[in-house]
Amino acid sequence: MNRKMNNRQDLEFLRYAESQDIKVLSNYVIKNKHGKTLTWENIVDELLLMGGNALVNHFRGHGVSYKTLLIDLCKKMKVKVNKSDSIIKMEDTLLKYILEMSLENLHQKLLEQMLNELGIPHQNFTKKDMVVALKIAIQRGGLVAYRTAEYVSYESGSTAMIKANKY
Repeated sequence: MNRKMNNRQDLEFLRYAESQDIKVLSNYVIKNKHGKTLTWENIVDELLLMGGNALVNHFRGHGVSYKTLLIDLCKKMKVKVNKSDSIIKMEDTLLKYILEMSLENLHQKLLEQMLNELGIPHQNFTKKDMVVALKIAIQRGGLVAYRTAEYVSYESGSTAMIKANKY
């Protein structure tokens, strides 16, 4: 199969990534069978092939478009997007969904701390009320979404470190 992809334009921003960043992404996504770090083009090709059906990819000569991959991912995660939406809007919708779902796994003390730092009143709120308040704030966008993402990623990293140290 000709592995040269014609539908890379949506991921072409990777061309401008530093080589170290490409190496990290390559290590995370996939290495070739010889353990060599892949180029940004190889990584994009692999992602787009993974999004398609192997048999269809063979006859098509390439994988699916990034937009198709993104639509399929949103559908699988039950995130509502319109096929006519821009890729940026779809990515934003998906990331907000992931962030909102992550809030539900945070400890109440951390939620209280987040609400305090963001200046969101929460006296007599249950944990569920706090999560709802943060979800509303995230939907409004801006700094709240960014700060919430910081908390969630920090908490996720801390939890992963604790779990890793147990084994």
